[in-house]
Amino acid sequence: MNITYEPKLLERTMLADLAKGANEVLEQAIGDPAPRVNVTWGCYDDAKGGTHLRLTLADWSETISADFEPKDLFPAENSRYKFIRLWGDLLQKASARVSKRLEAALTESDGL
Repeated sequence: MNITYEPKLLERTMLADLAKGANEVLEQAIGDPAPRVNVTWGCYDDAKGGTHLRLTLADWSETISADFEPKDLFPAENSRYKFIRLWGDLLQKASARVSKRLEAALTESDGL
């Protein structure tokens, strides 16, 4: 995985450590395609004063993000199923896009 940490996250050492600690579980959740996935970790504070980490996954065709509370990533294993679901959602988006392009190509070829 190509992993990037946003500067704001790196300024918050405890949050950055949670993100770094979750990367091994994330890589296992993604599986074989992991070396081709770009991972970006960031953070933000909500209007109620809560802190969240934002994980963005991108492959050659799609990008998807999910937010985590710090407690979701400690221990890191707690996040495994959410990572699997996020990766599945990215694959579903990619599949839908390819399906639409294929359908458009077939419709176009029927008109020839």
